Amino acid sequence: MERIREYNLLEDKKVIIGINIAALPLFLLGILIFRGLSIQDSINLYPESLAQYFINALIFLACYFAVIIIHELIHGLFFKVFSETGKVTFGFKNGMAYATNPGSKYTWWQFLIIVLAPCVFISSVLFILYQFTWINTLFFIAMGSMHFAGCVGDLWYALLIMKYGNKYYEDTEVGISIWTKD
Repeated sequence: MERIREYNLLEDKKVIIGINIAALPLFLLGILIFRGLSIQDSINLYPESLAQYFINALIFLACYFAVIIIHELIHGLFFKVFSETGKVTFGFKNGMAYATNPGSKYTWWQFLIIVLAPCVFISSVLFILYQFTWINTLFFIAMGSMHFAGCVGDLWYALLIMKYGNKYYEDTEVGISIWTKD
């Protein structure tokens, strides 16, 4: 097996800047997607009082923090599902939360599931919560859009998988390595 390419998502400044710039159009696309999925015509942006506004903002931030943790736990779960070796570790660096399983290699389809599972699962759960009116329209659109933008690194990995195709993908402590199949 021969390494074809290595990508450093956590330390390469050009990659970090590119990922952060790409998050803005993803956020705007997320607004279009989640607004399109919403069923209410109006969104109440004005709570009953200024105090309620700050309480709502604090609740939203706490929920977003929880979503980030759940997102990384989902990555960790799928790392374990597809690999019997390696230890999953979690961290936060350069404004990015991450889960990693260094040294484990995955087929293209396993790695695609690993990188896309949190985006699909969390978006689906938000949609279900919204459909049962357990969250309101504004929360649904804002949280869905912010999480979608936060998936920018995962979506970049998915594009790399589409570019390189049927290869092996190794999760590293700072990014991924792509290996030949032979």
